[in-house]
Amino acid sequence: MAASVDETLTSVWRQVLAEGANTVTLENRSFPVRRTSRSRLREVDFEFEGHALRGLEQNPETASRWAQMAREGKKVMQFLQQRRYIAVVVDGAVQFERLGLGKKGSPETVEQLAQHWREKETAKRAYSTTETIKGYLKNWIVPAWGSRLLAEVKAVDVEDWLGSLDLAPGTKKKLRDIMHLLYEHGIRYSSATAVSSARFVRVDSGWNTGAARRRQLRLLLEMLSTRERIMILLDFGTGLRRGELTGLKWEDIEFEEGFLTPSVPSCSSTRAT
Repeated sequence: MAASVDETLTSVWRQVLAEGANTVTLENRSFPVRRTSRSRLREVDFEFEGHALRGLEQNPETASRWAQMAREGKKVMQFLQQRRYIAVVVDGAVQFERLGLGKKGSPETVEQLAQHWREKETAKRAYSTTETIKGYLKNWIVPAWGSRLLAEVKAVDVEDWLGSLDLAPGTKKKLRDIMHLLYEHGIRYSSATAVSSARFVRVDSGWNTGAARRRQLRLLLEMLSTRERIMILLDFGTGLRRGELTGLKWEDIEFEEGFLTPSVPSCSSTRAT
């Protein structure tokens, strides 16, 4: 059986930081460990289910809480996809920032997770939005995935399922987005492996992302003030959400290593000053 996201990240952490290996081995594939040019931090590029990820030893000299743990002697490794933070392993334990792990009574199946989302999130969203999501859950996601254990849900399986559906590209993308919504909700309520691969699912939106997108972006930027223009460019480059963008602080950016780790949850109402 293929390793889960959590098992893979923990294995990389163990081989690099705990064992001091020069090469990481995952499912008979080897990935070299190197050091960053300035801080001499250990890092390794590897693949999980066809997606390129990077493990980076935490820089203890930054102002983040993870750096503080590193200064206290804990072995901390950040994991990123396309330069965006996705997880961190501290002394062998996978953690997703903003989302505490290890609580009892967490959902174990996709159907349980969907029901948990209904109970916790319905009152927080507009009625029309909630009803739309419920419809997708009831008609598509729960019938296909409801009985599956969260740890069993793999990105490639979701991609195959979406590809088999006789639906418009936009509808498939909506299904993928709701699977990702369940992923975020599951981790928030401590289902560490909750639809854990949904974030890596690829789906063709059916929209031309070439010249048309560039023209639209140029027109949009011309209409915006400096502050909003910077936020849009950051969003296009990093995929940050509104709450993360408005709450961004200088200490969230590691200029030396070229990484940005938002400390504000996407649902936060914090505003940048």
